[in-house]
Amino acid sequence: MFRRFASLPTARRRLLPVALSVLTAVRLLLLLIPFRFVRRAIARARVPIAFSSVRVADVAWAIEIAALGSRAVNTCLAEALAADVLLRSAGVAGQLRFAAGRHLSGRFSAHAWLELPDGSIVGTPPPADVTLTPLRSAS
Repeated sequence: MFRRFASLPTARRRLLPVALSVLTAVRLLLLLIPFRFVRRAIARARVPIAFSSVRVADVAWAIEIAALGSRAVNTCLAEALAADVLLRSAGVAGQLRFAAGRHLSGRFSAHAWLELPDGSIVGTPPPADVTLTPLRSAS
């Protein structure tokens, strides 16, 4: 595993532990305090690391790998908020988006993702068997 990590480009090697830390912190905040307070804290949060060469694709990758490597329950909301912190630290502002709907089986489902100014999306895609209706976004 260490060889695989060591073979990553430098930017990704530096970003992955930061992404894991931010994702863990966001999960804890979501468990402990109401969302409106979490959202305010996220809007002000910056990661004190040099992000001059960080690309959106690297942040998306780091969040995905951090979520896969964690034993905690991952949610699209935590991943979108963590990506928002990292991208804002790199000078890229995104818009948090929400949608809700029903699976083909009738079960309720909700989803969150981060939409960037160029229209690209950071976050886990929603399940294929659900039709989602966009809700008000959070700025």
